[in-house]
Amino acid sequence: QQRDQAVAAAKGGRATILSDQAAIDLARQNLGYTLIRSPVDGKTGVIQIQPGNLVAVNGSTPLVVVTQLRPIVVSFALPQDKLGAIQTQIATGRLQVTIPVGGVTENANADFVSNIVNQAAGTIELRATFPNKDRLLVPGQSVQLTAAIATLDNALVVPRDAVNLGPDGSYVFVV
Repeated sequence: QQRDQAVAAAKGGRATILSDQAAIDLARQNLGYTLIRSPVDGKTGVIQIQPGNLVAVNGSTPLVVVTQLRPIVVSFALPQDKLGAIQTQIATGRLQVTIPVGGVTENANADFVSNIVNQAAGTIELRATFPNKDRLLVPGQSVQLTAAIATLDNALVVPRDAVNLGPDGSYVFVV
């Protein structure tokens, strides 16, 4: 009888330890809910909810908006009549996009072509993902970019000022 009581007491002690460990684990989990972590690395905007505000579960006002800066996607449009050349360059992975910003040149390959042409503008949307290591590009920023739609090997290049317009088209004097 004493042995049975000792075994029962030992099992009761182990059950108490497991119960206490479960309480500790639950407390750690609940403590984790006191922190808000962003799923992306980025920059925060204006904090929408201040201490003292009433916050509703599933409310429509976000606490803060976090915008991803690295990498950053730049959206731009090119004329639809260049679609054949664009598709050729995209297929070979050579549609190079360049943005001069802050004295530095950012380079990336275009990695997206829209599946529809904007009929009102006669353009097609493309996107390129830039590493943006120095965080010089910011969402909503207007930039001028260069997209290499075609590469002409062994092409003769002359300054723009050398080209003249005549009645039969453009011409250049050769000396």
